[in-house]
Amino acid sequence: MTEPELLVLLGQLRNAIAAERPKVAALVSALAADGRAFAATPEGRRWRELLERSDFLSRARLLWDALGLGGLADIAPDGPLPSQLVRVLADVAKSSRLETLLATLPLLGGGA
Repeated sequence: MTEPELLVLLGQLRNAIAAERPKVAALVSALAADGRAFAATPEGRRWRELLERSDFLSRARLLWDALGLGGLADIAPDGPLPSQLVRVLADVAKSSRLETLLATLPLLGGGA
């Protein structure tokens, strides 16, 4: 990808973030909460140490702030975390009653 193409994409991304700030904030805060939970695990601490020793973290933070994402991770997430959603989807996919569950699932926009 050429530098001008990359700049166009970054500009489009920044504009999309600005246009959908509440939705982006909800997503970023949920992902950040998941990240904090992971960071509290032994594996997460290992990854954090690796990242802190590299220049990647400071460069990623620069990009993060340039895209207008700074501060969004500090908002308390509203609703389930992405890792919780993945666990639910995995549990349902493994269920022997998957077809029954899907058949009784309300249609979108049809209420509960």
